[in-house]
Amino acid sequence: MDETIPNPAAETSTVEVAVPPAPAGARPAACWRRAVASVDREQQGGFAVRGERLPAGGHAVLAVGTLVITVDRCALGPALPRGRGQRPQVDEDADVAVLLATANGLMELWRRHYQSARSACGPTTLRTLEKLLAEHPPPPGPPAEVICPNSAAGECRWCGQQVRAGAGRQAPAVGGAKAEGAVEHWPSCPPRGARDGEVCTDCGRSVVRGDAHQVLIRDGDDPGSAEWRTRHLPYLRCTVNPQRTWEELQAANAAIAENTALLVEQGRARAAAEQRRQEAEAETVREEDRVVAAAVGPVAAEHPPVRAVGKLLRDGRRFALYLVPATDDPYDYRALALIAGTIATVPFRPAVAPSDEVPGLPYLLKVPLDPAPRARPALVGLTAAEEKTLGRAGVAWRRRFAAALRAAAPGARTWTIPDLPIRPAVGEVLWDSAERTHVRVLAHRRRWLEEDGLSFGLVPEQESHYSRAGLAPESGWLYIATVRAALPGEMPGAGCRCADPSTPCPNPS
Repeated sequence: MDETIPNPAAETSTVEVAVPPAPAGARPAACWRRAVASVDREQQGGFAVRGERLPAGGHAVLAVGTLVITVDRCALGPALPRGRGQRPQVDEDADVAVLLATANGLMELWRRHYQSARSACGPTTLRTLEKLLAEHPPPPGPPAEVICPNSAAGECRWCGQQVRAGAGRQAPAVGGAKAEGAVEHWPSCPPRGARDGEVCTDCGRSVVRGDAHQVLIRDGDDPGSAEWRTRHLPYLRCTVNPQRTWEELQAANAAIAENTALLVEQGRARAAAEQRRQEAEAETVREEDRVVAAAVGPVAAEHPPVRAVGKLLRDGRRFALYLVPATDDPYDYRALALIAGTIATVPFRPAVAPSDEVPGLPYLLKVPLDPAPRARPALVGLTAAEEKTLGRAGVAWRRRFAAALRAAAPGARTWTIPDLPIRPAVGEVLWDSAERTHVRVLAHRRRWLEEDGLSFGLVPEQESHYSRAGLAPESGWLYIATVRAALPGEMPGAGCRCADPSTPCPNPS
């Protein structure tokens, strides 16, 4: 290579490099690497290259600017026999390369292939080495240090921790002699955790455990001179970005604890206030329940009123709506409204109409505060959830009545009466001409009958805004009633609605 490489001989830094391994097919015993120190012209071949021998495929620590020569010899054919007592003759070629140790590893400067291995370290290679040594003289300092992995586990001579086999290296020679079996971590001992309040040796600020660690600084070859130093983690760059100190963290934790205590106290105060509010609300509800029960009278024991709606009006007064048994039929219900704990209406059928006038209150409940026939009712806004609760309360009231009817005759047979032109009420007594007996209605469904006489879709009877208002159901509906035989005490005393109007009722009393 003809390009000129800057000479880093003045630098004394070292670099750990991976020594190139022997290529596939080469004879390992004939492949060698060496850190070049000089060329001795009085010697021939590879003996002319002076320097530290490096293991192929191993690791070594070299001074930046050191030249490394690699020679790889490959056999071209089988070994040919020779005379007795002589080694077999083998024809070999050779690849020779010269590399330069840089801060980023080994960089190739020159490479040549020789058809005969005898020319591998001939005049051409030696002249090239002399030329490159003139451009890159050997840096001052100790020779190359070969890293030999530890073949057996042992205790690190620096930090005292256990080193797994192959995870460290054999300790280098100290004072001209190697310590037998000495092992050490390489390239450095693993860091250990730092304690809160220690001072970073890089920035001089106290550290927080988790932001720093302790590293073992090796000074020379004496393990007794090693020193653990506290430093912030490298990625924090504490010399550029000042990190939090232990004192700052303690102050922040104290402020957080004080703020937490304040929030806990405020939460307890809010919880106590909420508990007092709930207790007052429960007492108010119990008082309203007593007022409604007193207004309903003795029938409330068998048919207890149901609280359907409870809310505050815009003027701050409490509004409550109860479902109470109807006067003429305790199994049917009416509504009773309370305002500020006082009954404000007579029992009425609750009527709810949709409305878009009030944001957030899509329904309006008509409350007849004035019992006069033509008086305009007051309107109370309901949310969708409150309207649904009111509807479910009405359904639950009817289901409670149906459950009572079934419980009155648990072993009675039930059947259906199809296509009734009238809407039966749950609990109503009808005359079934097919069975020729009075029956009690337990439930009913409906289906739509079109003009051409075709029908489709069985739909459970549902409470609608129209039925709550007392309006007649839409025309075109036929009803399917689920019934059971009426008990002797359930016979009508003032007539009944017969399932088949064309057949006279045998008990028209």
